[in-house]
Amino acid sequence: MTGRNRRVVMLVLAVMLVAVLSVMVYKRSNRNSPPSLKVTNGRDTITATQGSCIWSNGHSSALIVDTGGPLEMYLNEELAGIMPDKDGYITLRFSRLPDSYSVIVYTEDDVLKAEHAFGTLLHASGNQLSIPDDVTWIVSVQASWKQGECYYCFYVKS
Repeated sequence: MTGRNRRVVMLVLAVMLVAVLSVMVYKRSNRNSPPSLKVTNGRDTITATQGSCIWSNGHSSALIVDTGGPLEMYLNEELAGIMPDKDGYITLRFSRLPDSYSVIVYTEDDVLKAEHAFGTLLHASGNQLSIPDDVTWIVSVQASWKQGECYYCFYVKS
């Protein structure tokens, strides 16, 4: 192998090593950050607003985020909105499946009438939610993983 060919081979190997290391760092950093939540009706997709969150990378650091609640976020127009599909459903798509999650919904009237509304627990079937008609719902999703817990908020307008 000539000196020129050896330099080309070394350059190619260096580029490949950088690419592999970049992918490894990306995957590792992606696991160390809280997952996202997308909501779809089969036609449109939104990203839910991440609310309060406690997240640990499993080592020496943790992320703690404290935000206003879903009602405050709604009043401050910080939430994305979506309509349900023709059958009244929306689908939750976590970027990483949680160990468990729960959903609490508030009506727009709850927000406007009460300073602290309690909301209603909504039962999910898998990752689908059935949304009742004729009202705007503010949706709060509490999801848990072994690394921590995050809240996500959005609204659904029927």
